[in-house]
Amino acid sequence: MKGRIIRKLRIEKLAQGGDGLSHLPDGRVVFVRGGVPGDLVDVELEKDKKTWARGQVVEVHEPSQARTDRVGCDAFERGCGGCQFWGVGYEDELGWKVEAAREAMARISKLDLPEPEVIAAPSIRDYRSRVTFHQRRDGEDIKCGFYAAGSREVVAVDGCPVARPEIDEAMAEIGGALAMLGRADITGETCGDGQAVILVELGRKERIRHDQLEELSRIVEQGMVVSGVEVVDYRGKYFIIGDTTVDAAEVLAQSPVESMRVKPGRFRQANQAINKLLVEQVVTEIAAANDRPRVVELFCGAGNFSFALAPHVEGLVGYEASEGAIEAAHQMAELAEHGGRLNFHIADLFDEEIVAGIGELSFDVLLLDPPREGAAQVARQMADEQASPELNQIVYVSCDPACLARDLKTLVGGGWSVDSLRFFDMFPRTSHLEALVCLRR
Repeated sequence: MKGRIIRKLRIEKLAQGGDGLSHLPDGRVVFVRGGVPGDLVDVELEKDKKTWARGQVVEVHEPSQARTDRVGCDAFERGCGGCQFWGVGYEDELGWKVEAAREAMARISKLDLPEPEVIAAPSIRDYRSRVTFHQRRDGEDIKCGFYAAGSREVVAVDGCPVARPEIDEAMAEIGGALAMLGRADITGETCGDGQAVILVELGRKERIRHDQLEELSRIVEQGMVVSGVEVVDYRGKYFIIGDTTVDAAEVLAQSPVESMRVKPGRFRQANQAINKLLVEQVVTEIAAANDRPRVVELFCGAGNFSFALAPHVEGLVGYEASEGAIEAAHQMAELAEHGGRLNFHIADLFDEEIVAGIGELSFDVLLLDPPREGAAQVARQMADEQASPELNQIVYVSCDPACLARDLKTLVGGGWSVDSLRFFDMFPRTSHLEALVCLRR
């Protein structure tokens, strides 16, 4: 029954996604938000199904030995759902996340996966170079922060311990003016030289007034941290104040040219330090197994992997759905004189015909870094023995272990074998991990 309290459950382990996992007295699995392995807790059920349940901690009787006295984030103590692991040791957090991710992958793929290598984050604070805040009306007041755990209620924040300092400083500099705009989603993005750009998407009923634009302009002109502001209203009309471009070195692990600027709002890995380690490992894997290969890169973005691979390949063709990302990649390739070696194309990589056409190309290595939903169509195509006979290596970067496991099952069923597995802690203090899998045939 939803809403009933289950007394004194011991949290056994961490489930994929960050919830604690326990068992109800009748044997059903229950996923517990706010519980960590070792806790003895009372749980209020939110969902009560025939075979499983979900709930949240309402009282801790015995805290896990992994819990610490110093939480390190005021907003987390007030219910912010942006992070899950303030208040526990980082070594425990990372161990739980890796165990949960590997267990989920093994269960879904039904494969005997290799022992993973784990790459810890150099820092658990001040690492996020892109952060989205939610601004909402609360009666006469305006709250700006992050959603509470398990709800759309906003927990107001005054600085975020995982955000890069320039984002916090930029929000402090311009937050008062942004509050005048009402309901909005606000993204702070580092742009280089200790500054940040602010991207504002107004709520459906909100309109920006001339006096509000003037105030934003005044802050950008006189301030120290906010380089520029971009506002888009519900009609899709843009207002750009100051310089909203971003240094390519903030977006790519290895920028191919100096002082190259790109448009904001494109996909970028939010942890620069871990991103560089991830890209270095991908380059090492491909270069070690191939002598100047021909590479097809799917979901290539603006070239995060592409430009790092450029010195090691005979040629690379990148495909990506974002027109803006491909435009930026083209510009950088030309400026770096990679035009003959690197080529980029706009493509819907969830379109069956387009993916089938890519499978007919002649190449040695497939590199893919899909969004959270994975690349099921690509996996099915590459599992076909008729697809690119020269293909001998697949390097798969994933932010979702479950979708990755599904695609690995398909590929292994088509004759591929998993050569190595690595987890990169791209988002410390949260339940997320980035995975890197190399396959051979």
